[in-house]
Amino acid sequence: DGWGGGELEFLRGYLEWLTGRRTEARLLFQAIPPGSKFDRMAALLEAEADLANLRLRAVEDRLTRTLTVADSPEGRIEARGFLIRVLRLEARWEEVRALLHEQIAESPDPSSLLRELWILDRGSVSLDRMDEELARADALAPQDDRVWLGRGRIATQQGRLASAEHWLRKCLDARPDPAVWRGWLEF
Repeated sequence: DGWGGGELEFLRGYLEWLTGRRTEARLLFQAIPPGSKFDRMAALLEAEADLANLRLRAVEDRLTRTLTVADSPEGRIEARGFLIRVLRLEARWEEVRALLHEQIAESPDPSSLLRELWILDRGSVSLDRMDEELARADALAPQDDRVWLGRGRIATQQGRLASAEHWLRKCLDARPDPAVWRGWLEF
């Protein structure tokens, strides 16, 4: 890639990141050409920070953008891995399953992915624990519509229909994309 592939912007941004100047780092990361390995590295840093703060919409948007331009299997595998974590928090099981199948197809060693798929298919996920995590996410990012989507989908699965309707209507009012409509249809 060299200096023209975003290396300089990444290195400058990474230094800002390490010194705690996240806003400045993100601005430098935006100048990195999409699809380069440096864009992927920046995306993973941003996703990790946003996921630690339970900003699900930000993580999903950044990783989805990265996946559309990732030019290597390694890049897609890393981005998908983070995205799977986010979609699990949102209880978007079919999308998680589809991403796991994509991971398995590209992974040099899919054994752990096959185990994840098996666990997902068994339905052995603690919805109560996920609901607690999403309540914490809602406190940290009260305007995050993906947190609302997760809360609505879990409430649906737990049979708490009034709560599910509340959260899913908020999603429909904010950003009625296909994921929200799938949640509404499952409700």
